Parts: sequence; structure tokens; C-alpha cells
Amino acid sequence: MKTLKSFFKSEAGIIHYEIQGDGFPVLVVPGGPGSSHGKFPELAAHHKVVYFDPLGTGQSDRLVNQQSYTVELYAKTMLQLLDHLGIQTTHVLGVSFGGIPAAEFAASYPERVTSLILSNAQVDAQSWQLGNIDAFNHHIRHQYPEVWEKIMNLRAAGVLSNDPRYQDLLALPNKQMLWAGVDPIALPPSEEETFDEHTYLAFIGNDPEWTINGTLSGHTVLDRLAHLGLPTLILTGRRDLMSSPALAKRIVDALLPSKTTQVIFERSAHRPWAEEPDSYFNLLYTFMERLS
Repeated sequence: MKTLKSFFKSEAGIIHYEIQGDGFPVLVVPGGPGSSHGKFPELAAHHKVVYFDPLGTGQSDRLVNQQSYTVELYAKTMLQLLDHLGIQTTHVLGVSFGGIPAAEFAASYPERVTSLILSNAQVDAQSWQLGNIDAFNHHIRHQYPEVWEKIMNLRAAGVLSNDPRYQDLLALPNKQMLWAGVDPIALPPSEEETFDEHTYLAFIGNDPEWTINGTLSGHTVLDRLAHLGLPTLILTGRRDLMSSPALAKRIVDALLPSKTTQVIFERSAHRPWAEEPDSYFNLLYTFMERLS
């Protein structure tokens, strides 16, 4: 499959992007924060898929001031990328954290959005706190009490959760947050992402497993999305703890019922595109086909 790899200069810095496939465009907003783009070759079999490394990730520029990393900047950069490519309207697929800038883009520039797809995604600061922080800590406290005890000892000593000693304790619990099975599925090298911790901490803050005190703090979007009536597809896995069916329903309940669909993948956790790929991509094709 032909892949175009290139760069463009946004107002804030150089952005690396790739394009796969032909047809009606889909802009894929990667997770993180701090993650570069992976790829969905199955999607590129039917659509022109635009991937990009957000500022602070992958091959794109890093910003000198960490406070410059904001959801609003990411949405504005997405607009500039579409303008650079001459794309007037597109499906927008936000994956995990990518749902936050995807939703912000849809709320700010609805005329450029054919549909909004939130895949195992957060949309605002509250959903990140409830899923990635509170649900994760609940999981550790109840399923790994021996790990939780060590975490509490570190916190009693004033150690914040960005400390390597704290992060080392999270490896096993984190794996079970991402996958429905005991063992993770090996992703092809083309789908793997790189990660930049500095960008992650800019958004979430210096105590990221406990509270949000970075630039994401206080961010809201659902009230602005609600009245737009954009066709929206909300996807999650039955066993996803970070973007659980309940948190997905919170998004659904805030939007227009006639324009919003929620689908739960019964044998998946946070990555149904890897655990139930046939069902996942067939659903995307069907949803987008009737709108393109």
C-alpha cells in the first residue's frame, strides 16, 4: 500500500504526517498524550487515512514552553494540517487521549467534520480523571493490594507518581488495563507508537497517576458538542477500565440521541481494533460509508 510521508510547518512548529489509501478522508488523532501515530492499514483499504504526530511527539517539533501544549493548540494544528492538504471535510477518529483533541476540533470547527468517532476515548479532564486515574487506582487497590501498599508508602514519603520508583510499580497493573486477555497482542511494527514523557506531563501534570494539574486541567467540551448534532460513533470494550462503557455512556448521554451511536465490543479492553479487528473495522466501514 502506497504511503506518503511528509512534513508541514504549522504556526507552532513542524508536523510530521503520513497518508495511506484513497477515498473519502479520515483524520486519525493518536492517543497519549505524548504518543506518536500508529497505523490502521485495514482502514486505508477503503479511505484516505491521514495520520500525524502531534507537537511534542514522534518526528514533530518539541515546544520550548511546556505550558504551550494545550488541547486547543492540537485542534488548531489539525485544522492547519487539513488546510495544507486541501481537505475540506473529513471523518475524525480520536483514539484514547486522541478523543480529547478530536472532540475539541469537532466543537471548534464543526463545518470541517463529516463524523466524529471516539474509540475507547476520553473527551475532557473529567473523563481522564475518572478513567485513567481513579479507575486505575481502584484496579490497583483491589487487584494488587501488595502494589497499592508500596504506592501508599511512597506517597507518605512525599513521592509523586511521575517518579520512576512509582512508575516501576505500575507495569503489571497497566498491562491488564489495556488488554482483555492475560497477554498483550503483538502489534505490527507499523502500528507501534513512540512516547514522549515530557509532553505527557505537560498535559497531565507532575502527579499524573493521582490528579490533573497540567494544561488539561478543567478542560470541557461536551456542552459545546451537544447542540451541534454531528454524527457521532462512541466505541469501547466491555473490559476497558480506562474508557469504560459507563464513561462512554456519559458522552452518549450528553449528545443528541438521534445522531449518536454507542457500540461495546464484548471481548475487548482498550484496543478492540487489535482484539476484535473484523468487527471493529466492519463497523467503521458501515458507519462512514453512509455518511461519505
